[in-house]
Amino acid sequence: MTMRATPPTVVVLTPAERRALHEFQEQLATHAGAGARVLVTDRDGRPVAEAVADSAALAAALAAADRLFELGKPVAVIDEDAELTTTQAAQLLQVSRQYLARLLDRGAIPSRLVGTHHRIRIGDLLAYRARRREGVRDLARLSDEFGIYEE
Repeated sequence: MTMRATPPTVVVLTPAERRALHEFQEQLATHAGAGARVLVTDRDGRPVAEAVADSAALAAALAAADRLFELGKPVAVIDEDAELTTTQAAQLLQVSRQYLARLLDRGAIPSRLVGTHHRIRIGDLLAYRARRREGVRDLARLSDEFGIYEE
């Protein structure tokens, strides 16, 4: 099978966008050391791309950032140790806040209390999401192995 290379997208940035991109690159240089996770979200905190620094996925994350810049949307670089509220964490996982609260109550995701409010580290949230995705892949592999959906 021959794979055709996709031509690069040319993005013309305004001076303000160039400054924003430069600031974004500085944030990456400061916070994205070897093995660090880079998460690109839209303004509402929904994940657009995720990568580990020094990987091909980082290039994909930067491409997603470029698309957001092209659409005039902001891009945030968030430290893995940053903490989210339950609402933000639920948005990131794309689950309801009530479901997230049950996960926190049973200890599936580590959190800490600030007064009566939970705070969840982004790194812990991403680790949970990776475990959940791996579980789904395992189930799919088992269903293929046992021919569950074959007719």
